Amino acid sequence: MVRRPQLSYRSTLKLIKEVKKHPCLWDRGDKHFNDRYNVGLAWKTIACRLQITEEALKLKWKNLRDTFNREVKKNAGSVSEYTGNWAFFNEMLFTAKPERLESVADIEEQYLDIHDEEKTTELELEDEKPDDYYDLLFLESLTPYFKQLEPIRRLAMRNKIQTMLMKEISIQKSEHKREANKDLVYIDTAESNSNDMDSL
Repeated sequence: MVRRPQLSYRSTLKLIKEVKKHPCLWDRGDKHFNDRYNVGLAWKTIACRLQITEEALKLKWKNLRDTFNREVKKNAGSVSEYTGNWAFFNEMLFTAKPERLESVADIEEQYLDIHDEEKTTELELEDEKPDDYYDLLFLESLTPYFKQLEPIRRLAMRNKIQTMLMKEISIQKSEHKREANKDLVYIDTAESNSNDMDSL
């Protein structure tokens, strides 16, 4: 049984966006479609940008394509007026066969809808970034390397990282405490000088 790769919603959107830039991966009319060199280069580029293994990305893309085709069939074989609730249907419309679009007007309308949604999605993702967004991205980028380790080594690496973090937190607390003590000494000295001036 093939295990489905687990990608976050944000990573899946990025994958679709990156694949769209490489027609050799999905457009049968492209001159490099199924060309081993260009296809391999495209996947390496995407894997590098997303910091996810090629194998995981290929499996996820196959799953996306299969799901999209099933959704189209459930929608009476048309991509117009989609009534389903699959989250990535509109993002995957660029892979639809031309005959599934009823007319040139439909093609133009679908393109404009996708273009607008892409802009909206990008803006929403920018607005929704939490404070630890880039920390999460960094940790997520380490996942492919962790997967290359044996379970016992993976556990040891987690412990090392946790130990380093606790050490840094302890050092930070000590530094803050020293700074606070310096402030107290400064205040006590200032008050003492003030009292000495009053006694004169």
